[in-house]
Amino acid sequence: MTSRGQKRPPALRLVYDGSPEAGKTTSLMAMARAFEELVVVPEEEDGRTVFFDWLEHTVAAPDGRTYRMQVVSVPGQARWGARRAHLVSLAHVILFVADTRSTSWQETRERWLGLLATRAESAARDIPIVFQANKRDCEGAVPLEEIRSIVPNGIPIMESSAARDVGVKEAFWEGVRLAAGRVTDEPDEEADELDQPQVLLDRLIALDATTDQLRFQASSVRDGFVWPPVEGRALLREALGVRSELRVVDRGTYGFGPGLGWRVFSPEHAVFPTLAESRTALVAWARAHARLGRSLSPRRCIVVLETTGGQFRLWQLVHRETTIGQLLAGQVTFAGAATPVERLIRAALYVRAVRAHAADTGVLLHCSFETVGWSGQSPQFVGLMPYPLLEPEPESWDELAWEVETFLVHDTGGLRADIEASITHHHDDREREYLRAVFGDRA
Repeated sequence: MTSRGQKRPPALRLVYDGSPEAGKTTSLMAMARAFEELVVVPEEEDGRTVFFDWLEHTVAAPDGRTYRMQVVSVPGQARWGARRAHLVSLAHVILFVADTRSTSWQETRERWLGLLATRAESAARDIPIVFQANKRDCEGAVPLEEIRSIVPNGIPIMESSAARDVGVKEAFWEGVRLAAGRVTDEPDEEADELDQPQVLLDRLIALDATTDQLRFQASSVRDGFVWPPVEGRALLREALGVRSELRVVDRGTYGFGPGLGWRVFSPEHAVFPTLAESRTALVAWARAHARLGRSLSPRRCIVVLETTGGQFRLWQLVHRETTIGQLLAGQVTFAGAATPVERLIRAALYVRAVRAHAADTGVLLHCSFETVGWSGQSPQFVGLMPYPLLEPEPESWDELAWEVETFLVHDTGGLRADIEASITHHHDDREREYLRAVFGDRA
């Protein structure tokens, strides 16, 4: 603790950046062991950093001055891109920890080039960087020549194996050397405030509520970032003509409020730090939409839009259509189905047909009476497409039985009684199989 009247050493903020699981936290922990200091970790998820890892230690730098080192590692996951960007903006020096295994090199390369591009366009363009080429002891690590091909002249490359505590200290002290001359003895209110990790945590929590808002305008959509390319823009303009407030549906999940003609939705994990990554996700998702063909309601589009926090979020816009459940509740007669049990069987078979077709295309859809509708000619999935896409599971009557039971529990029109009364009049093998699944021995 600094005595009263004694000048505090200036703060030097070193930030570990990099792709997920590249070794950022491992590097910081290695320095904590070297300094015999504790690390503050506000929150983890499956062992991965969610907000930041924090280490503070007073050091004597190569320039002869003493600094209060504030060492922070950022969350690598794309979903925490706004947090990552804010932490990087506070740095006096960035240590980019690169996973140089060949299996991870593409992701590392994209994250690295994204950092360089962002840095060049921001006030942080003069922040020095150390490229810490990590996991060099792993089999299949990319050659050093390939690493040098993407690192501009003037940025030092330091090879390391953080798991073995090799090269980490050298990279750290190189970062201190580069940053030391940039820190003045003038009072730094920002550094004084950040002396408490809780203050930084509170700031990031507040940031979550403000940075991920949208520049949600059809004119802001870049060419190649909406699907379908032509119809999508028309649908986008139509949907955005309805004014509504954006709201958080769940942590990190955004959507427009209920009661509108359109549902506008973005799931938690559909946010990307670079335009290239968002484009890749858009193309993969568009291909899944296209494979479903006529089984998917046509009035929908997907689009990448930039957030005010400088990230790129993938959205789906889906027009609200009448569902099978609504048709059943209104006792609408389906083609060739006159009695209550026939309508219910026909509805269940529609749900099953859409789910089976989706499974044939390699997409798992949650098909139910509330996500499947009737176009007048064929059943269609009218719900929100899942993201990320999941592999389909084997079909089962049990799932349809559960869906029907759930529907009938809330029935107030006597449909259950009508169905139970008419069961004995049906002898079709397919219908009996279905009815036994729903009603058991009574069928």
